[in-house]
Amino acid sequence: MTEPHKRYKSMTALLGVMVLLWPQVLPGQQDFPIPKMQVEWPSSGLSNRDYGLLTHTIKSAFADCDNGSRDFRFEYALVDLGKLGKGVLVRTLEPCHCGATGNCAIHVYVRDSNTYREIPFKEHREPWGWAWGVVKSNSDVPELAFGSNGGGGCQGLGLYRYSGGVFVVLANEAVRLKDEAQVPSPADWWDPSAVLVRPSC
Repeated sequence: MTEPHKRYKSMTALLGVMVLLWPQVLPGQQDFPIPKMQVEWPSSGLSNRDYGLLTHTIKSAFADCDNGSRDFRFEYALVDLGKLGKGVLVRTLEPCHCGATGNCAIHVYVRDSNTYREIPFKEHREPWGWAWGVVKSNSDVPELAFGSNGGGGCQGLGLYRYSGGVFVVLANEAVRLKDEAQVPSPADWWDPSAVLVRPSC
């Protein structure tokens, strides 16, 4: 099991941390082609037993974020993580995990014996967002992309690579609609023909 995550009790503090934790552009980082992004979290495909194990793992890791109800709300999507096995991308939906712009904390889990084990992000810098993509690479584990609402008509896109037991930021960029008067559907934000790529929001 990974060590417990830090929790934040006030939304003001949480939003400030979100700004600090979203990957910043580092020297030498380049724009990358927008991968095929998914905007739906099917939340299907796990057996009742596996769903129960995953729920227990998530609730244990985020006990301080418990809303007091019996159910801890989250969405998930199944992904193939190569040598790591079958993975589960989890987007938690509790208020202490979500911001005002619709971004929520995203985590990666894999089945490990009788439990689910989290694959951490370097320095616990989990992405905050709402869209995701899996990118084939030359490594044994595919790269992951996560899309985040940057506000002001901008979306952030971070690309992560598995290295040394953690996911690390490989690159990031931002996208804006070419037609600023357009009312976009969620998929439009990740359509290369509809957006302009920028270094940041």
